[in-house]
Amino acid sequence: QDARFTATNSGPWYAFAVVFKPTASDASPPSTPTVVSASPTGTSITVSWTASSDNVGVAGYSVYRNGSLLTTVDGPTLAYVDGSVGSVATYTYTIDAFDAAGNHSARSAPATVTTPDWVPPAVPGGVSATAVSQTQVNIGWNASTDNVGVAGYDVFRDGALLATVGASTSGYSDSTVSASTTHSYTVDAFDLAGNHSVASAPASVTTPAPPDTTPPASPPGVAATATSPTSVVVSWSASSDDVGVTGYDLYRDGASVGTVGRSTLQYTDTVASGSTHSYTVDAFDAAGNVSAQSAPPVSVTTPTSDTAPPSVPSGVTASASGPAAVLVTWTASTDNVGVAGYDVFRNGIILSTLSSTTLSLTDSGVTPGGNYSYTVDAFDAQGNHSAASSPAAVHVPAQIKFVQGKVATTGSRVTSMTLSLGAVAAGDLLVGWFAQYDAAGQVNVTDNLNGLWTRSSAATTWKGTAGDIALYYLANVSAAPSLTINVSAAAATYLQASVSEYSGVAASGPLDQISVNKGTSTTADSGLTGAIGAGELVYGAVVASTGPGTLAPGSTQGVNYVARAQSSSGSQGEEDVLSSVAGQQRAGYTFGTSVPWFIVCATFKAA
Repeated sequence: QDARFTATNSGPWYAFAVVFKPTASDASPPSTPTVVSASPTGTSITVSWTASSDNVGVAGYSVYRNGSLLTTVDGPTLAYVDGSVGSVATYTYTIDAFDAAGNHSARSAPATVTTPDWVPPAVPGGVSATAVSQTQVNIGWNASTDNVGVAGYDVFRDGALLATVGASTSGYSDSTVSASTTHSYTVDAFDLAGNHSVASAPASVTTPAPPDTTPPASPPGVAATATSPTSVVVSWSASSDDVGVTGYDLYRDGASVGTVGRSTLQYTDTVASGSTHSYTVDAFDAAGNVSAQSAPPVSVTTPTSDTAPPSVPSGVTASASGPAAVLVTWTASTDNVGVAGYDVFRNGIILSTLSSTTLSLTDSGVTPGGNYSYTVDAFDAQGNHSAASSPAAVHVPAQIKFVQGKVATTGSRVTSMTLSLGAVAAGDLLVGWFAQYDAAGQVNVTDNLNGLWTRSSAATTWKGTAGDIALYYLANVSAAPSLTINVSAAAATYLQASVSEYSGVAASGPLDQISVNKGTSTTADSGLTGAIGAGELVYGAVVASTGPGTLAPGSTQGVNYVARAQSSSGSQGEEDVLSSVAGQQRAGYTFGTSVPWFIVCATFKAA
């Protein structure tokens, strides 16, 4: 053999050739592995064998399970742990050896092994615990399942093992408990291999209290009262018990006549008229324990039958005692046995029932402006009622309210002027203090809805017989969004007007009393009117010939006037008290400077 090379450029060279002889082919397999063993370890199987030999060298081993290749391991490894096995299963293992040339030995003799049971039973379900007495609890559960078979159950109380029972048992009676105690029970299942399930969900139970054998105390304070010829009311105070009283038994003359609950401390017994009886009471509890009967027995005699009614109440009066109240009074009735009380009626309907010692009633359910009629009857303990009294009629005055007010003056001589109010309501009182300075005749007042206003009997003049100052008023005939008042005189003169609107005033004949006065000073005083009742409107108004500045309203019967409309100069002003105190009334003002003044005080009845 030779080796040749060709170079592009000429230069020194060296060459050599070598010939190699190939190795002989390996066709010999390793020896068959021997002493193959298979043994379970926990949840796996360990397979082991002895080493094989080979003319060149063993490269590794093949592990077969049930005839199928499971894995291969390298030459030095002589064991394999199979972790893919199941519980309670049989497996057969064989081994062969192989070399680097791929030659495999024959398979070894088989090694057969069965795995142990390592699967626990299912957790017991439906665990229940029932206290059947103060000292016994019955525990029950549903059967568990297992891959091989359940061998039995462990019963735990409060976490500690209480008992172990066989697989066919699904209940256990715990007779080691005490009364009034609470326990928690769980159950697990186990098989013959000793595998235990997880403990079940707990079932809690409380045993009943021990039996109550103590009776309540005998009821104290027993009393019996004849409330009518055929009725006796028996009463007592509550008994005590170690657990609790459930009710009471009533006895008349030694025989039971009724039973009531624990919250009832009296009993009404029906008996014959004019009869005598003795009563006792006992108490009992939920366990059936009964106290001794109360002692000594209490006796009572019922009166004979009463059929005579009381006399008719006399002297019934009804008077308005406030803006929404009526005071009703009467004189006591008499009865052959005794008056038990009175019924008060308003407009024929019963209003209230009162005791025999009550001879008056304040009715606060009336409406201002309403008319009412009151009667009273008397009754006795037998339910006998007298005839109704003569009626007492009363009118509750309406509540008078100020609606609006306005003052105006011309400042120059004219024969007429107009004064406008806002929205007016039907039936409201329109009242004002009107003046003309020095023209002949009277000042005249009209409006666009009502026409001519009503002039009061009281009036005065500016100086001597010159001019005219008068109170005008009327009940507005209809509602309107506005009202225009016209004030006029027979000749050009100075005109003044002070007007107010009030609701709740009587529509017919409203003017009750009036007083007019004039003078020159720093205080204006109308003088006293005639006496009036409570609840009327007291209206005051003043005009002055020159502006005195600020007007300070006065008071009447201790009640301060409320200032209404006033002119900026103080030459005109209105004041009122909406609900009078009974008696004579007066209007008044205080000025900053002394001026001639003309003042009126008028009272109007409530509707």
